[in-house]
Amino acid sequence: MNRSALLRFTATLAVLGTSALGYVPAAIAATPVAQTATDAVIPPSTTNSPRTDTVFGAGPGGFLHAPEGDQNLVWSTYSGQDTHLQGLLNSTTVSHGADVLVAHPTNQGYLLHDMDTGADTRFTLPTADAYEAAFGSRIVSIAPGSGSTPAALQIFSSAGGQQTMTTATGWPSGSSIGTVVGGDADAALMTYLEGTQEGLVLIDLNSGQVTPVFSGLTSSQFSTVLSDQYLGWYSVGATSTLHLIRRSDPSAPETTVSLPAPQIAGATQIGLTKVAIAGNNLLLQYTYMVGAASTHRFALYQMPLAGGTPTPLMPMLTSQMVPLPNGAVAVGGSSDSDWGVHTFTTAADGSVAATLTYADAQATYAVRGLSLANGVLYDITGVDAQDEKLYSRAVQWGGAAPTYQGETYFASPVPTDCSAQATCAPPLASPGAVAQLVRDSSAPYDSIQVTGAGYDVYPGTSGGALVDSDGQWTVYNGANGTQYIGTDTVPGLPGNVLWTRPAGAATLTDGSYEWAAGATPGSISLVDLARKATQQTVQTGAACVPTELQTAADRWIYWSCGVSGPAGVYDLATHQDVTVPSGYAELGDGYVVTHDETAGELVLTDIHTDTPVTSDLAALPAGAVPDDRNVTWAVDKSGGGGIAYVDAQSTIHLVNPQIPASTTQPTVSTTLQAGEQLTPGTSITNSSVSWVMQSDGNLVAYLANGGTTPGPAVWASNTAGHPGAHAVMQTDGNLVVYSATGTALWASHTAGHPGAHATLQADGDLVVSTASNSALWAAGTNARPQQIVVGTVMKPGWWAHSQLTELVMQSDGNLVLYRNRDGAALWASHTAGHAGAYAVMQPDGNLVVYRPGGAALWSTRTNNHPGAYALVQDDGNFVVYRPGGSPTSGGALWASGTSGK
Repeated sequence: MNRSALLRFTATLAVLGTSALGYVPAAIAATPVAQTATDAVIPPSTTNSPRTDTVFGAGPGGFLHAPEGDQNLVWSTYSGQDTHLQGLLNSTTVSHGADVLVAHPTNQGYLLHDMDTGADTRFTLPTADAYEAAFGSRIVSIAPGSGSTPAALQIFSSAGGQQTMTTATGWPSGSSIGTVVGGDADAALMTYLEGTQEGLVLIDLNSGQVTPVFSGLTSSQFSTVLSDQYLGWYSVGATSTLHLIRRSDPSAPETTVSLPAPQIAGATQIGLTKVAIAGNNLLLQYTYMVGAASTHRFALYQMPLAGGTPTPLMPMLTSQMVPLPNGAVAVGGSSDSDWGVHTFTTAADGSVAATLTYADAQATYAVRGLSLANGVLYDITGVDAQDEKLYSRAVQWGGAAPTYQGETYFASPVPTDCSAQATCAPPLASPGAVAQLVRDSSAPYDSIQVTGAGYDVYPGTSGGALVDSDGQWTVYNGANGTQYIGTDTVPGLPGNVLWTRPAGAATLTDGSYEWAAGATPGSISLVDLARKATQQTVQTGAACVPTELQTAADRWIYWSCGVSGPAGVYDLATHQDVTVPSGYAELGDGYVVTHDETAGELVLTDIHTDTPVTSDLAALPAGAVPDDRNVTWAVDKSGGGGIAYVDAQSTIHLVNPQIPASTTQPTVSTTLQAGEQLTPGTSITNSSVSWVMQSDGNLVAYLANGGTTPGPAVWASNTAGHPGAHAVMQTDGNLVVYSATGTALWASHTAGHPGAHATLQADGDLVVSTASNSALWAAGTNARPQQIVVGTVMKPGWWAHSQLTELVMQSDGNLVLYRNRDGAALWASHTAGHAGAYAVMQPDGNLVVYRPGGAALWSTRTNNHPGAYALVQDDGNFVVYRPGGSPTSGGALWASGTSGK
């Protein structure tokens, strides 16, 4: 299917109703326009080829290992069943001769978990005992000696919940206990020390009887082998001899078998490293070096137990082979295609059979969730649910097709598990942060983890839903009918919850605001979250109270009355309401995407002209959950943003819908029209500056920050001391602050221009302009460039901002770097108390703060570098660079040291 040309023809939908403002919703156009969207493809990530794997132990029915792509250990049975271990079991060993995992939860406490039955057995060792190993359902420890009393080997068993202990007896006279070197469910193979030599004993774990089997061995010069029929020892190296006895007759003379080195083409330094027994065959693991770079390799050979020449069994092997009672388990293969965990056991004809039990071929990291925010793609990937990682990458939506940069590890996410809706925790991205709902079965309440912003929200209830998050603010609707407003902008909040309100549809928008569904059909209200007050209400014309709201590009408000109910988009610029298809939808800048799961299509509705036109966007079958937004597809709600979706091969497709970006609309009015006024306590605000008519009579411009209190002041009318004063944009064009008694206290002196208005610009400047938009007066509170060049004079009220910070020359004489998200001061020149002080970027390269009279108060001490400049960087650092220097090329002369803070 060519999704650029195939169109979905839709009939005109019925008009939902007439709004109180006298307009009707626009209907979906019956004549579609072909889309020209072109996508970019991000190939899936893969593991190594083949994957790495490590076997830590094996029992008769399975083995414990750590395959690449799993964060946790895995227990795999030989029949192919995998158990991904959690919690305490994710840090275990395997008991000798049993499918039992051994955990160590407390200092002297041990837990044996039977992987076949699920039964748990707990042991508590005496305080002084040292744990040695587990055998079947028993554990063995060594009790230290004291005085003339020698150390003792203690065997602990459990029956009916009662712990019993047996002391091993029969050690050779004058010997001391060594270490465990092997065993199975019924016997332990251990060393003992006798002077400068060692010996081997076999201990019956049922009776505690110690049977010496080998003596006179050179200390630390041998390895051991134990099967269901034989036990013995051998030396490692280029040549070796295996010394064997039958377990059924340990007193019989030993049998020796020569273990010659095999012939390996091009190999040097061939040496034996491990021996196991499978029936009447020896399994011999060798190490060798190849090539000029002396690459270290391993190979597995077989040889008759009676002796002979080793023959190849597996040409490539990792460094560990784990013996079984009749064979062994090892990681290896003949090529990448059959690489994995193999078992080597006796076949019916007596030969050795190699079986691939767990394949470690290259695997694809599945995309398990994705989200978009302001040109950044966040995706959660993993081979499975136990190996999820959160990555981010920049995306550029412009042009015929999007472009993207390489991915960067972002954080460990909340497990998404979107195999079912009840456990699904899709990511919800905002600039620099990703929010996810945490449903912890072991905890009584839900929580919201805001990764990247460094905080969690604890609403103190469960069964609810994450409604929205923009990093600084988080909205959660509880099942108890309460909406919880969480934030990190106010220190010390219990659970980081600022306040609550009735639950309902809501969506966060510019600054600390949310649009929330009103009590009457079609109404939505703008709520100032920091001040807990409703700012304005609009009527969408919908005949229902919306159950879902979304915003995009500070212009569009999507509303829906249920998945199968009516839906529309309200245009804040034109006050039009546009009908869009029902279903699970994501709002973009000038468009809506819905997932038609029946047809297996993502559907695009273009609304940028307030006339909806619908077409097929991409083939996307229904997912595992009905609501697969941010699971298999997502939309960037920022201006000019695009769409991402994931196909069955975990390839991410980026789509530019080729819809013009909107002109950003202010959330709250930023213009005082002729005749309008600011009364005490009211303001005009944008994302940069708030102009507040204070109750003390002063009209003040404050820099905005993410907190609930104003940022630093950058301008004032200096009319404090006149409670009740107000500001008026007069019809004659003059902006005036009047006292409560009507006395003019301050004015812009722009009278004589009827129809003039005052506008708070996006750059933070308040400008009085004529009716034809010619500037008459400006406060000068606009943001300056991030780069501070030679000759720049920073007078009181001067400020510049970056993505993370704003630098302000305050009226008190202090030059301060503030963090945008919460208004915290990160750095300062510490020159407060000198009202009227100013800063200069001098030609000699020095940045200096001067008193009003000209004396220097502070400097970067970077003189003697003519042409140096300062930069308020997007990473949060404020830096002075030598000429030609930059964040990428270096050359810093001085820095505030606030990068990433």
